[in-house]
Parts: sequence; structure tokens; C-alpha cells
Amino acid sequence: MKQIISGILLSMLFIACSKQEPVRPGSTSLVLFHGVAGANNLRTSFSDTAPAFYYLLNNLTYANFHPMANIQAPVAGKVPLHLYQLPDTMPKAEPLFKLELDLPAGSMHSLFLTGTPDAPDYVLVKDEPLPLPRGDSAMGIRFVNLMNGDIPVSINLTTKEEGSEAMNLPFKGVTSFKKYEVKSTVADYVFEFRNANTGVVLATYTTTGIANDGKLIANAWVYKNFALALVGVNGATGVLAPKIIKINYARV
Repeated sequence: MKQIISGILLSMLFIACSKQEPVRPGSTSLVLFHGVAGANNLRTSFSDTAPAFYYLLNNLTYANFHPMANIQAPVAGKVPLHLYQLPDTMPKAEPLFKLELDLPAGSMHSLFLTGTPDAPDYVLVKDEPLPLPRGDSAMGIRFVNLMNGDIPVSINLTTKEEGSEAMNLPFKGVTSFKKYEVKSTVADYVFEFRNANTGVVLATYTTTGIANDGKLIANAWVYKNFALALVGVNGATGVLAPKIIKINYARV
């Protein structure tokens, strides 16, 4: 009887081992940002084949950032990425973007989507966020020019001269991260994005809550890295007017 039981247990152990999931290769961090002017929502698929159910795919909204949707962790290596525009999600629909990304294990990248539905474009950059240890009351900010019109921009603080933070940033240009203090004695930073050719202000962004206004709540800026991305169409109004979107490089 003991031999029978032992045989059964060994068989169960063998079956369990044979069904064990393969070891997952190294993963990577990928920030996705939808700045395609005039495009509908985009569904993301990390596969070469069209999905059976589009509504199950991750959803990207134009000029919007939410960590759950915009920060992904695909398997590292040669990664296929197809982005389908809603409502063009029929079985034979062609993706708006059909890419193959080279994402080494442990790396961090940002994929900034821009252009228009008729002429989609993108830029993929390797991320090197600033190390911000506890006690270093600061944040990191980078600047991105995704505004359609092929116009270089300059960025400045309202308290400084034009181009104080970046000069002649071209279309699809992305700066490195720059450190800014986050302290109760520091006022909110107000950034101006200007047409580098004319000096005209295109959009502004205020980092509201740098000093926390004396409130005993977690500071939303300290020890974190962000991107400020200019999207839209030069000279447009309404939904496609130039505006600046904050992109978080953390889920919280």
C-alpha cells in the first residue's frame, strides 16, 4: 500500500513539475504617451497578430497620462508593439503604429507618439531618471516637444530669461532630466514653452503644490521624475490647441 501511495505522489510531483510555468525573461519599463493630434484612443498590443477582443487591450487617450495605462512592463528583447485606433478595430484592421522595439532587460524607455492619423510619428528614448535619495528634497523634470508644425521651442521659468531651461528644442526633441528643489521655501515653478523662432508663448505649466501650502500631506513632487510634454498643433484652438501634459515616471 505504501508503495502505491509513494508511486502516486511521485507521479503527481512529476506532473506538477512538467506544468511549471517557464521562467519569465527579464522585463523592461516602457512609458507610452499618446500625442497623435486628431487621433482617437489607441489600443496597445504587444503581439504581431491582431487580437480577438480589442476591448480587452490597454487604452491610451490623447494628451492624457494615467500610470496604470501609460506605464507598461513588457518582456525584454525584440518587442512587437501594434497600436490600433478606435473605432478601427475590426478583425482585419491595420494598426496606426506597427513597431518592433529593442528593449534590453532592466532598461527604461519612453515611447512618445506624435504626428497625425495620416502621418503618425514617434520617438523612442532611453530613460535615465535622476537618482533622488531621501534627504535630497528635489525632483527631476525633462522637456519634450511633440507639437505638430515642426517648430523648435524654448522653455523658461517665468522668473528667468527665455531659454533658461532649454533652447531650440526641435520637434520630437527630448531633454535629459534636470533637478529642481522641492521645499517649503520654494514657490511653485511656472514654465513657459515658446516658439523659438518668434518668442511667442505657446503654453504654460505650473507645478502646483511644491510647498504643500503648509498642509500635512504627502508631497506630489519630491523624490520623483517627470516629463512636461508639449502636444497639439501650432496655431490650433480647442482640443488640438498647444498644451503641456505632465508625465510621471512612477506609478504613485
